[in-house]
Amino acid sequence: MKATRQEMTYRIGEVSRLTGVPAYVLRFWQREFPTLAPGKTGGGQRLFTERDVAMVENIKELLYERHYTHEGARTALAATAAAAGGEEPGGSAAVARDRLRRIREELSAILRQLGS
Repeated sequence: MKATRQEMTYRIGEVSRLTGVPAYVLRFWQREFPTLAPGKTGGGQRLFTERDVAMVENIKELLYERHYTHEGARTALAATAAAAGGEEPGGSAAVARDRLRRIREELSAILRQLGS
């Protein structure tokens, strides 16, 4: 643990031990969930804030306990951020278009399966 400006930061190994989520999964989640955005040191090591650790716990609960898909978990996290009045990091129009594209592709696949 490293203290910076009165906020605790954790390296990826520490977050892995705290949450029980392997480091490689944390790196994957960082790409999959725009709301999970740890900073990096000059050497490229990820530094997670307490907010990031809480986000990891939320993602873990949505995926492992509630059995959400990644898309469903992203949607739930975005809805939670909107309800709390916070702005979702990476919540740009491009991200929204990408989400809609993925949903459209999933629905098209379902329709193809139903038509077969």
